[in-house]
Amino acid sequence: REMLSPQASVQKLAEGRIAKLRKTFKIVFGVHARRGDYRQFLGGIHFHEWSQYKQWMIQIQRLFDQKEGKRVGFLLCSDEHPPIDAFTGLPVTSFRETEPIVDLHSLSLCDYNIGPPSSFGTWLSFHGRVSRLVVTANTEISSLSQFSTCELC
Repeated sequence: REMLSPQASVQKLAEGRIAKLRKTFKIVFGVHARRGDYRQFLGGIHFHEWSQYKQWMIQIQRLFDQKEGKRVGFLLCSDEHPPIDAFTGLPVTSFRETEPIVDLHSLSLCDYNIGPPSSFGTWLSFHGRVSRLVVTANTEISSLSQFSTCELC
């Protein structure tokens, strides 16, 4: 983990962003939306519309509201600029004009993460020891037992 850690300036920036979110939310939930190259890769099997990400966030919010009783906020990171207005009613934050390494490290500092199969998601789970759920088109999120931490990178 030490060898794979980003530069101190990146760590500081990511830590500041997450600390700001933690002032408002008990749980910070990372959402990695890889879209650009996934639109065509393997026939688009891992490409998901923004509306699908919103549905997963609603499922997560319900899970924490009902079972955990904790306020959850979402950090949405993508290789595209997420249309934040598509997430009306959800506490979604997305940092514009950021480097991928800052997003990656920020996601590794969250409490949980979801995203498509990707080395990006594997690294953040391994490095931050963060429970992650790899999502597919049919994923329904109903339990924290669906999440696991990558032990190998």
